[in-house]
Amino acid sequence: MKLFLLGALFSLNLYASIAFEVEGLIEQNQQVILLPQGEKVKISYFSPGVESCSKGRFLIVNSLVEPEQYELIKIVRCDQNLVCPKIFEPVCGETDSRQWTFGNACELYEAGAIFINYGACEFTPSASGIK
Repeated sequence: MKLFLLGALFSLNLYASIAFEVEGLIEQNQQVILLPQGEKVKISYFSPGVESCSKGRFLIVNSLVEPEQYELIKIVRCDQNLVCPKIFEPVCGETDSRQWTFGNACELYEAGAIFINYGACEFTPSASGIK
């Protein structure tokens, strides 16, 4: 009887779903959410209607069929018309294998850059106003 219960608990654990929220930008191929820290979340399925927002906060759940992939099930907040503030709080980010200094984290996020550190990049051009 104990062996049966252990087997049942183990099999339930294999099929457990975990839903959580992520904030980011859906890349043009609609298969990846790019997180502000540069990490990527692979999306294998979009619930109907959620493709209408490409930037914001999303509820995702791990895919039971494809490991390391997730299903986007709900838009929590859409930032489609986000306007970056004109506040200068420099951050260093990377795009196209080059480091750039952005005016603030919003500009870095808008450019799809990978966050490196707070403050200006060392010995690199400024991207503020360009990207």
